[in-house]
Amino acid sequence: MADTDDNTQLAQQLEQRAGALRATYPAGLEHDLDEQWRQVRGRVHDGEQASVQEAIDALGARRFSVPEIEMTSSFPGGSAVHKLVTKTVERHFADLVTQLDAYADLTLRALSTLAAATEEAQDETRGQLAALTGELADLRRAFNRSSRPE
Repeated sequence: MADTDDNTQLAQQLEQRAGALRATYPAGLEHDLDEQWRQVRGRVHDGEQASVQEAIDALGARRFSVPEIEMTSSFPGGSAVHKLVTKTVERHFADLVTQLDAYADLTLRALSTLAAATEEAQDETRGQLAALTGELADLRRAFNRSSRPE
């Protein structure tokens, strides 16, 4: 019980001190700081979204490929064997690369769709958050005005 009373008393003292300090703020300072915070917060989120889009673009620029296989050999007749094996392996690799590219294209489309949906949801959420932040700032200013000593 004593802790609760001490905490309540401490909270009241802090509110009184904060009110006294706020009275010394230049007019409009809190509004200016709130606005600067909104701008900084918006830039951070835009940067995150740009990073996602950059990563998706980088994925789109990459393609699978069949590596060059050397067809020389130090064994007698090895070059002929290497050529035969190389043609067979290259055909299989080419089929595999085609499948991988098709899968990568589908994955890239899915990621792009998710990123676009996320961006739209973030824009909506940011708008709602900005409105709530504005309302909170208005409430703080109203509270500050009402708590100023007269």
